[in-house]
Amino acid sequence: MNYTFLQKRPLFLYDKVSNSSQSLDEVVFSENYLENSRGLLIFNLSSDKIYLKNAPLFIDRDVDEDGNIIYSNSDLEIFGYGDTDEEARADFEKVLEDLYICFNQEKEKNNLHNNAIPLWNLLDNILKEK
Repeated sequence: MNYTFLQKRPLFLYDKVSNSSQSLDEVVFSENYLENSRGLLIFNLSSDKIYLKNAPLFIDRDVDEDGNIIYSNSDLEIFGYGDTDEEARADFEKVLEDLYICFNQEKEKNNLHNNAIPLWNLLDNILKEK
């Protein structure tokens, strides 16, 4: 498993894990955090083009009025959605990959607009091309 769902107070989970023989994923899933979770940590990406060099990445998880699951990261200003958590995560990762590759190409051509540089710096700090 390469992501973990979290409740509002993730430190509670880490305290609970440190006091037991269970892993973080085991604690999270044994206590049904999935149904009510608002966020998750992604430790690995399924991309064959990029990887997380500073894992984990915190992702907000919401459900809209139509029942779509939405994964987003406000720092990166991106989101992905789907009917299931797997679809939402795949869509989020595809958007993340496309954004990184596009910004990287523009950076190499010295075409990155000044307003985009802070976002590129953040992307470059957390991601790396394979």
